[in-house]
Amino acid sequence: HRRAFGSDTVPGCYEDLELADLIVLVGSNLAWCHPVLYQRIAAAREKRPGMKIVLVDPRRTMTSDIADQHLAIAPDGDTALFSGVLAHLAKNDALDRAYIAEHTSGFEETLAAIASLDLAGIATATGLSPDELSHFYA
Repeated sequence: HRRAFGSDTVPGCYEDLELADLIVLVGSNLAWCHPVLYQRIAAAREKRPGMKIVLVDPRRTMTSDIADQHLAIAPDGDTALFSGVLAHLAKNDALDRAYIAEHTSGFEETLAAIASLDLAGIATATGLSPDELSHFYA
């Protein structure tokens, strides 16, 4: 965290996690490495069964136990997976364009670069099935 965010703290607040409709955990075995955070998410899930948790990690870990979906992604498949998420959101007009315009640069170029992505190509790059990807993107 220090290198990415300048501080060795959780980059967010517990309340946001506890109120989230969807939590996507990427490459972290929260149950072992961040047990307090894991317990808070598990408790929030207990109170709000509609909360969805997706784990993106090549390994099956204890954190998989609370996940609705475990995406056992191939090493280095993250870029393809999240490029696919962005392409899906763009195709379904599910982007906050005002926020993007205010806080990013080069966004249209990024959309152009991923416009040709298809489910089969993303599946190949990630090692996931098209069904797993469709479920995640929904």
